[in-house]
Amino acid sequence: MSRQEGDSIESVDRQGQLHLIDAAAAAGLQHFILISFSSFAPDFPLQAAKRAVETRLRQSGMIYTILQPTFFTEVWLSPALGFDAANAKAQVYGAGQNQISWISFQDVARFAVAALKSPRGRTPSSSSVVPSP
Repeated sequence: MSRQEGDSIESVDRQGQLHLIDAAAAAGLQHFILISFSSFAPDFPLQAAKRAVETRLRQSGMIYTILQPTFFTEVWLSPALGFDAANAKAQVYGAGQNQISWISFQDVARFAVAALKSPRGRTPSSSSVVPSP
């Protein structure tokens, strides 16, 4: 979770990603893979940034894949968010009754690489999102 002074959701997650897509399209990149996430209600700044980036990617003219993984185990099941396996303590968000799925960022990376090789992972611009399983 590195940060530089001046980093923000607006400067990195929205503008930085929009500039990256524009630069990739200008350079003639053939296939762009974006890691995003599914929508949640109510809207919040990071989600708004992700949707703006997805929209730009769809309009870019490039072939693309948008992966929308669920919660990363390495982040959500970490001491930073209240999980302490060594002391058998866990933070439960909400009532603890909702089902939730987890995925490792390493598995997301594997999906991204597989998308480069599979025709099913290629979406022509202005088509629908390819969700990750």
